[in-house]
Amino acid sequence: MASSSANLWVLLGLGVAGVLLMTKRLTRKVVKADFGAFVERLQLLPPPQPAPPKAPHPLTALSFAVSDVFDIEGFVTGFGHPDWATTHESASRTSSVVSTLVEGGATCVGKTVVDELAFSISGENKHYGTPTNPAAPARIPGGSSSGAAVAVSANLVDFSLGWFAKDPSILRRVGHLLLQVPFGVQRNPRNIVIADDCFQLAKIHVDRVTEPVIKSTEKLFGRQALKHQNLGDYVASKVSSLKVFQSKTSNGEVKFSSLGCLANVMLLLRR
Repeated sequence: MASSSANLWVLLGLGVAGVLLMTKRLTRKVVKADFGAFVERLQLLPPPQPAPPKAPHPLTALSFAVSDVFDIEGFVTGFGHPDWATTHESASRTSSVVSTLVEGGATCVGKTVVDELAFSISGENKHYGTPTNPAAPARIPGGSSSGAAVAVSANLVDFSLGWFAKDPSILRRVGHLLLQVPFGVQRNPRNIVIADDCFQLAKIHVDRVTEPVIKSTEKLFGRQALKHQNLGDYVASKVSSLKVFQSKTSNGEVKFSSLGCLANVMLLLRR
């Protein structure tokens, strides 16, 4: 009798374990074909190429997406929130920056997800879903233009608004068209600041992250351009009011961290 009872408990245990494993598998995040980058698909085609000997359009054969904060005629600009979209009319005209890019030869293929009202830096959106970070699916993509960043990172478009491109050459061509300034000689930066305390927050060893950055910077611009800064100390010296949001430790002592306070502010805004 005791043996039968023991066997019964073993079977029940295995059954519960199986249910938990299946539940875990089913609740894993399903990665969409477009990585959840788009809130709406559309197509704005460029005009025909000019006849020779005129030069072709500068952005010929490039595709792009726009964050859902830019107006496109006939479509509602939703600002990352369905309530905003349902209470506003379709745009009566297309944003000039979008029109300029299309007239320059690029094809607009859709609107991308942003944080609610584009106010955050995490890139998460509970209404339309948070775009999946192609490089690290378990991590957030960052924002507020998360969909635009993911669309480029996943090779769904060549560039996007807000301001992402597959390579520096494309970004330069887009910037040249929009700013209408002549190509100039590249100017090296005088200072490149590495926020040491921010790199220390990473889960992997800090040297593995900073070493490639330091070597690349020194190779491109020289060692003299590289500066190190504690961002937390800098923010604390400039924004003393952050101390209002300081937290207490388990023993009741007040613990102040400017970066921690900024995180507390963000959590308050998201409530």
